[in-house]
Amino acid sequence: MPHKIIHLNCHIFAGTLAAFFRPSLIYCDGERGGLIARWIITQRADVAILSEVWSGAAKDAIQRALSSEFTFFARADSRGAEFDADGGGGCCSHDGARGCECLRAGPEFLIASRFPMHDFSVTRFARLTGWDAMSRKMAFGFHVLGSFICATHFDSADGEARASNLAQVIEHVRRYGRDRPAIIVGDLNICELAGSALCAEYVAAREALAADGFADAYRAVWTDAAAYPGYTVDAARNEIARHFGGGLARLDYFWTRGYDLRAIPYLIKLALTEDGSVGAFARATTPLACAMEGTPPAESCAVERVDGGASDARDLRSAQSDVHAIALSDHYPISLVVDSL
Repeated sequence: MPHKIIHLNCHIFAGTLAAFFRPSLIYCDGERGGLIARWIITQRADVAILSEVWSGAAKDAIQRALSSEFTFFARADSRGAEFDADGGGGCCSHDGARGCECLRAGPEFLIASRFPMHDFSVTRFARLTGWDAMSRKMAFGFHVLGSFICATHFDSADGEARASNLAQVIEHVRRYGRDRPAIIVGDLNICELAGSALCAEYVAAREALAADGFADAYRAVWTDAAAYPGYTVDAARNEIARHFGGGLARLDYFWTRGYDLRAIPYLIKLALTEDGSVGAFARATTPLACAMEGTPPAESCAVERVDGGASDARDLRSAQSDVHAIALSDHYPISLVVDSL
């Protein structure tokens, strides 16, 4: 049975010490948190992994909004215990429409699941630079539906620090065996392309992960990077990315081992429609979504309204150009569908 996993770097800093010293880190954080939760519900995901939800209050608000659809949550904030390297930690309860079990793990992550999560583990990164040194970024592992998932977020400024982060992630995943199916997901802050050429840092990361059997899920299916760059940061079309000085890059990844990629992973680009109305989201997908429905990649693909309406099929590139007023975050969400977890 196919299962769907979503990841989004939310860039929600409201209520944090970092935002107190740098107010520019905040961009409609409260409103965006509600929109993010609403969008996740429309996607009918089985697991949603949110990074950069830095404050406990923001996690509370998003979790409440998601609790009508999701029963199990993993999270951390200043009020709760955090998992140590052995995976121990504290638990809390949260009253939702269907109830939930809440486990605290990792300062920036909020993870929602329709199925129980267990065997949590944390590896804190030994090398982080600048503001990231205060963030306690990590590799955060858990099991769900028989699969091991490692959520992570690498240093944003220093390539040598990211190489160290990657080595720790690989070692973290090795605890569960080098031949078992696994997924590594997150904002690696590693750019795949510099113009039309592959970045040396991406090539080194790809080789290191391939040595342990991992493949870049998006690129394993869509091998032509020039035709299908899969950008997850696009300042030309994303107002929030432009506000924070983002460029044009693919920084967010699913790396998979042991899964049938014929279940085609796909990248979702989401923004509000031109009129900006809440509830009138437009979803412009890459050609991968068309391929999942049996249509070969082509110049046109339907743009779906997730509030139940529908728009006419139109040129994909034009659709993505039109739908750019306000995105959910400075990064676009990424999504992976696998045959079974």
